[in-house]
Amino acid sequence: EIVIAVPKNSGRITKLEDVLAPGVRLAVGQPDQCTIGALTRRIFQQAGLYERYLEKQADPAEVVVEKSSSALIVPDVLTGHVDAAICYRTDIRTHLAAVDLIPITQVPSRAIQPLSVARSSSHKQLAKRFYRHVERSGELFEEVGFQFMMPKSKAYLGGGALGGDR
Repeated sequence: EIVIAVPKNSGRITKLEDVLAPGVRLAVGQPDQCTIGALTRRIFQQAGLYERYLEKQADPAEVVVEKSSSALIVPDVLTGHVDAAICYRTDIRTHLAAVDLIPITQVPSRAIQPLSVARSSSHKQLAKRFYRHVERSGELFEEVGFQFMMPKSKAYLGGGALGGDR
């Protein structure tokens, strides 16, 4: 899930639009360098806020920090460098004593990681082994804060990209 991270008990930000208010210092991912940046751009676009975001970014009086990795976004909130950051919920999981999270409810705000193998892959058996390992590891993913959404059905291994000699 993608959320807004803010300093604990700041109360200044309650929804997505608030991060674009004048004077709010914002950290986001750089859209051409990391997935969280591309997803943040999509969230602003779907919420009808992208033009406002670009205006804020272009204003020399405003602070919009773009980071090359999702791991680099939350430290700016922790150190007080910014008032808000758009990040993955898993990135702030270990910092909940110092950071509040604001859910983004205006538009879909989930990052989903698909798993597939090309039909033309010359490593189908290795891919099947990897798939089975991931399938059995759902609890491990959830222990570190991810939602595990892989179907339990073995149908995915019996045909298509991961099955047979296709």
